[in-house]
Amino acid sequence: MGLISTHAKAEDLCYKTSFERSDFSPGKLNTQDGWQNPQKTASISPVYPQSGKQSIRVFGNKLNEISPELVGTRFGRLFLYDATNKTIELSIDAMLDGPSTDSNSSANPNDDLISANLTLLLVDELNQPISIGTLLLSSNSNVWIIDSSGDYVAAIPINLNGYHRLSARIDFSSRKVQFFVDNEQVKTLSIPDSITSNIFAMGALEMFAVNDKKTLNRNHYDAYFDNFCVSTDSCEIQCL
Repeated sequence: MGLISTHAKAEDLCYKTSFERSDFSPGKLNTQDGWQNPQKTASISPVYPQSGKQSIRVFGNKLNEISPELVGTRFGRLFLYDATNKTIELSIDAMLDGPSTDSNSSANPNDDLISANLTLLLVDELNQPISIGTLLLSSNSNVWIIDSSGDYVAAIPINLNGYHRLSARIDFSSRKVQFFVDNEQVKTLSIPDSITSNIFAMGALEMFAVNDKKTLNRNHYDAYFDNFCVSTDSCEIQCL
């Protein structure tokens, strides 16, 4: 994102896709309809779409090493939209296909070993990414809300191996973010005062996992994403 130096000034930001032909054809996602995945970790696939005939598929065993403790991938469509005094909504249908890593009856971040995520990214004046929160569909059978500091702040239980809608509403006037799972509001967070940017970059799709083969066999997991939407409140299309 640091190579992009212009910000969109359009009145509305309206984009919706189900990753179907003719905009998307089976194979690597990178460059299709403006989507960026230079590591080529995500593919357009006919396997397990939530609707239609295609979705995005990410293989757990093809994630890139980020640190000695973490592997993962992040991809998305870059918008760089000046959202000053506007409200932006986002949604994606996500599925994590694999066994649960939940070890007890209460939500525990220590059981979060692999996940399919929607992360909300702004950019600063140098066009460097700033996270203002994440919806994390975890192998511990919860969707977690992660704040801008990376802390686990809320969870809602879900069933794995089925699609769940991860959504958010960013109000740049009140500087608040509402997080939704399957259309149920889970948490509202304030954007910290230290984050002054109003430039919305992307709703990044991610798959992350612990980098420990003794703890987690990533061969047992795939992530799927379908029906991506981002819009301002005056668009004809709505994401929530």
